[in-house]
Amino acid sequence: MTTKNIFRTLLMAVMLLVGADSVKAAEKLLWSGSQNTNVTVDASEIGSVSEGAILRIYFTIDNQYNWQFTVCPNGHFRGSYFANWNGANWGDDNGFQDCSNGYNTLNDASEVGTGVKMIELEMTALGAEALSEGLLLKINSNITAKKITLESDSGSGYSVKFTNYGSGAVTADKTEAEAGDQISLTIAPSAGYQLYSISATAGNNDITLSGSGNTRTFTMPAGRVTVTAYFVPIATGEVLWEGYFDTGSWQRKYISDNIFAGINEGDTLCVFGFNTSSNWQFELHDGNNQQRLYMNSLSAVNIVNANMVNYLTTAVNGNYASLFGQNFVVTAITLKAKQGEIVAPKHTLTISIDGQTTTKQVAEGATLATVLPTAQKTGYTFTVWSGLPSDGVMPASDLTVTAQFAINSYTITYYVDGVQYGDAEQYEYGAAVTPKAAPADQDGKVFSGWSPIPATMPAYNVNVDGSFDKAAEYVQATIGSAGYATFCSNKALDFSKVTALKAFIAKSVSSDAVALEQVTGVIAAGTGLILKGSSANIPVADSEGTTPSGNMLKGVITNDRYLQSDRYYVLAYIDGKAQFASTESYIARVRVGHAFLDASNASRGMRLRIIFPDDETTGIAAIAGTNDATAVVYDLSGRQVKSPKPGNIYIINNKKVLWK
Repeated sequence: MTTKNIFRTLLMAVMLLVGADSVKAAEKLLWSGSQNTNVTVDASEIGSVSEGAILRIYFTIDNQYNWQFTVCPNGHFRGSYFANWNGANWGDDNGFQDCSNGYNTLNDASEVGTGVKMIELEMTALGAEALSEGLLLKINSNITAKKITLESDSGSGYSVKFTNYGSGAVTADKTEAEAGDQISLTIAPSAGYQLYSISATAGNNDITLSGSGNTRTFTMPAGRVTVTAYFVPIATGEVLWEGYFDTGSWQRKYISDNIFAGINEGDTLCVFGFNTSSNWQFELHDGNNQQRLYMNSLSAVNIVNANMVNYLTTAVNGNYASLFGQNFVVTAITLKAKQGEIVAPKHTLTISIDGQTTTKQVAEGATLATVLPTAQKTGYTFTVWSGLPSDGVMPASDLTVTAQFAINSYTITYYVDGVQYGDAEQYEYGAAVTPKAAPADQDGKVFSGWSPIPATMPAYNVNVDGSFDKAAEYVQATIGSAGYATFCSNKALDFSKVTALKAFIAKSVSSDAVALEQVTGVIAAGTGLILKGSSANIPVADSEGTTPSGNMLKGVITNDRYLQSDRYYVLAYIDGKAQFASTESYIARVRVGHAFLDASNASRGMRLRIIFPDDETTGIAAIAGTNDATAVVYDLSGRQVKSPKPGNIYIINNKKVLWK
């Protein structure tokens, strides 16, 4: 701190000792006297004024509920002159343009002597310019001016100012300091009061306060600091309601719960809070919005009578009692207050459940079991609160407790046709579930499969059901030693579930051969087929299936057919080979369940070779020469080829050969 500021601080201390009329070394006395009419200060008395200068007005008041004054720098209309004045009204609110109006602002005034108040106004750059041209203090009503001073040179030090609401005081170890200095605050509530909140600002910026209890510290910024503290009466008796209801202007707050349900005639009702202006009122209304308690003094209480009990405990149109007022902050409503009974201090209880955090204000010594919620977590069982004191009561400090859980296990039980199938299986919550193997088909019945099984174990026991459906239906296909047979069924069959044989249709016919094409999946009833492989049971399908297009095989599904025509061919075994033989010269019988070839649209001979598309390539013979004039050559579709090409596969003498 500079020598100037040290000297300045000493003089400030002297001023506090000798009374309000003492002047700080950095202050200039502009006017003094005792006047309840306007005061004018000439520019020659003021001189040059710099931004940040502090104008101080000392006065007394005749009526604390009805007083007003106006400050006009030289009476000119120059905009905003003052940087701050703790919430006083500025501008043309009362018809005095560009002046600073003060009405009923006792909370903004400091007590600097017996009955003497003082208000400080900090000059903006525009205000400093205007003030250097003169000052008018316009007395409007009920105040007497005592003195006007100007602190125009504060050096490198900055002051600390205090504004207290309620009953209590905050002091600092330094009332003037340089930027960067550490300031310690001491908080002293009056008897029966407690600190409600405390904050500090420098201009429009909040200052961070550290500490708890009755001490705080902060680092001095490069500017004047205002410390604001609210002191409220300590709530006594049974607390009916706690909260924060700020009636800055006329406001109403309905109390959603019927907090007065337990009041009786003769009980004492008390409202606690603090006023934010000298002009304040608070009312308690019943459910019919009728005034039942009026306060304009913090000490006011109401003795509840039988009539009031009825009003406060009866809802009207769903509304119970309401708070109504202006310039008053309600912090608590209590019942049956007793002289000297003090509610235990409260501390913050932080509750953590499964990553979610909530906080409560809990009184010292309170039984925590009555405060803590039921801890729940899906799939887990609560075990204990970690951090909970061994005696189970709220300590004289903040506390954090965390719910601990143990994972649960649940069972899956399988049932087949209502009877438990095997042992129940146990899984922890969230574990992957492995389905039990399904039972084999029994007595011709097919197992339907299990009802839906969860992929992971849910937070409950699971029953899984299955059943055996009606017996599976099959159609038997018999194939002889030759490995071939014609076939037809009066039901749609699912060939995709058969591996012992393959099914074919006749797609085209040449003069001496039939070309086949394999079919699979569900084949419609009545479809004529050639089966290749071994005998097998073919399952009956649930759907109608499809009828292959272009099929020249005709199935017999009702009565045996007797055929004699050059267009009809039946499967025969000639010279040990399966061939289709014409029925032109004899009558052939085709039994139900078999098929015949209708070659009406083809040029053909008496015998037709069968060409399977799935013949093995190892059965292909190789013709050494590229021009065998004696060979009759067919392509794989049974068409005669006049000019075979090397590298292609053809049919010669009922064999596949590679033409070279």
